[in-house]
Amino acid sequence: MVTAFCGTVIGCRGEVVESTRIAPADSAAANFVTGHWERPIAPQGLPPDGWAPITADLSPQACATCHPAQFSDWEATLHAHAYSPGLEGQLVAWFESSPASVAQCMVCHGPLSEQLRQVEGPSGSYVQNTEYDADLERGGVVCAACHVRAWQRHGPPRRDGTTTAAPAGTPHAGAIRNPAFESSQFCGACHQFETPAPNGKSLENTLREWEATDFAARGTTCQGCHMPDRRHLWRGIHDPEMTRSGVTPEWRVEGDPSSGKFEVRLALTNTGTGHHFPTYVTPAVDLEITFVSADGDTLTTRRRTLQREVYFDGSKWIEREDDRIPAGETRALKWTGAAPSGATRVVGRVIVRPDAFYGAMFTGLVPRTPTDSPARPILEEALARAKESPYVLFGWDRELDTEG
Repeated sequence: MVTAFCGTVIGCRGEVVESTRIAPADSAAANFVTGHWERPIAPQGLPPDGWAPITADLSPQACATCHPAQFSDWEATLHAHAYSPGLEGQLVAWFESSPASVAQCMVCHGPLSEQLRQVEGPSGSYVQNTEYDADLERGGVVCAACHVRAWQRHGPPRRDGTTTAAPAGTPHAGAIRNPAFESSQFCGACHQFETPAPNGKSLENTLREWEATDFAARGTTCQGCHMPDRRHLWRGIHDPEMTRSGVTPEWRVEGDPSSGKFEVRLALTNTGTGHHFPTYVTPAVDLEITFVSADGDTLTTRRRTLQREVYFDGSKWIEREDDRIPAGETRALKWTGAAPSGATRVVGRVIVRPDAFYGAMFTGLVPRTPTDSPARPILEEALARAKESPYVLFGWDRELDTEG
């Protein structure tokens, strides 16, 4: 079974199970967002007469001419790499056989019409896209995906809060400025699905998780954490520093290791993440308590995995378990009772596996992909990246007083 968490479920024969995006709550920001993110985003069409070529260029490199700081931030983000080997490896076999599947994934991974190789024609069948730009496709979530509609630029209010029109002669006629760009609903266009929703929670449920927190109540938006000072960083679970800022660890070793009252406790509290930790269904976070001998041998390890574990049974998504941490709550792992015989140290670790689902998926998918398939080397690269992504978020190493 091959699955794609991009709003579409794609089966082993390429069949498509539709997934709809969320309809935000009724508000000025949400109403703007609904129209702004109507997908697929309509083709830009012909640029206005007299525009310089650089202003009629949708590439991020063109934007960088006047916005180098924003480009520099964006270039290192997952938005810039949304057209990843993991995505491409899954889609490469479907470009011709199931273009609807490709289009469904690309609504978030490459939202512009100009990023689509094929588009839906008048009869409902897919035809070659005359506006297709291969370089733009591989750009992922490019600047224009958020900021350009029919060649008109759009963006947030200026830093002083004003939204007045730009002076005449400003490149690309300035931008139409709307506070909706600073709302969490704007991010929810891609980071919140409506269906499928196993166990009543959509596969991508970040906006709804945020709405239930104090962050939403006090007006701390997605941008407030993920775009500080308007930086186009979008740091998340792949970034250790960002991840550490969202949780508070506890590591406690108490009592005589030879006693039945000996206890080791490792806990995480979601103190600064404005949604569940971790959000979405792809990452996993392991709490581990390991006892080690004087020779450095591992004697035993106890583990608790914080993850929303789901699977596709051939017709629908099933939630097997959800042990993530809602905002403000705690998850703990404990060892109670005497330490294992021969243990001289106890080690605690919090390990983040940002691509846990994909690692498991590609592990199964690569061997089933023919060696002469163009998808094979792409999927092998995706698997290698998934294997390289885990990191230790917190770690402790405590010697045991084995003499009582």
